[in-house]
Amino acid sequence: MKKTTLQKLDICPEQYESMIFNMYSNWCEGVTTNNKEYQKVLANAAVNRWFLMELSKSETQFHQLTHQYMGTNVTPPRLQ
Repeated sequence: MKKTTLQKLDICPEQYESMIFNMYSNWCEGVTTNNKEYQKVLANAAVNRWFLMELSKSETQFHQLTHQYMGTNVTPPRLQ
């Protein structure tokens, strides 16, 4: 049985959504120099689509790397 990212991370959908938004927001902050630029990039639909596409690639790699641990006693650390 294939596990989803949420199952592997042992988090709920709301935690996952918050984690993704925080990553996106931090990335936007890192590539801009002021608040106005940050807001434009954060709200740009094309940039958001690109970011989510890149995130999807990373998730695929995550699943490939963690597949070997399926069925073992490895448990994810609890997020606080």
